[in-house]
Amino acid sequence: MEDAYDYFEQYKQIPVVMIKDDGQYVVSNALPKVPKFQPKVRPVSNHKPLVRNIDFVADAVAKWPEFPGGGEAYAGFLKQVGKDMVKAFPDSVSRVYAQVEFIVDKDGTPVNFKVLKGVDPYFNAVLVEQMEKMPKWSPAIYREKPVAKKMVQTVPVGID
Repeated sequence: MEDAYDYFEQYKQIPVVMIKDDGQYVVSNALPKVPKFQPKVRPVSNHKPLVRNIDFVADAVAKWPEFPGGGEAYAGFLKQVGKDMVKAFPDSVSRVYAQVEFIVDKDGTPVNFKVLKGVDPYFNAVLVEQMEKMPKWSPAIYREKPVAKKMVQTVPVGID
């Protein structure tokens, strides 16, 4: 029946529709079949994310985790990740604000990355792979001891 719809859209007339012995519809003077849009097949990432079993994640801390070099260095790291991620976009996307959750463990290692807002599974996997290249942080401090702290970060991709 899709052929009948296409015929009507083209000529603004109701087509003659016949039924074969096997029950299939035949539209007289049907338009030639045009392949429908097929999105490009996205690659599959083989990256295995770094996951640690963490016993305690502090909600409130006396001192937040600190990126080596401070806030400016962290902003520079995120900007570089944003530039590198543009090549992982699907065809229809030109920019995105991805949101990533991770934990800075008590030894300062960023682990357990999870994309909260992303684009598609391939983009999300590549984003986690890029974020895992992050250097060790100074861990959060709670009661004068280093503790694990959950962080949520927005990563602008394709935005200057």
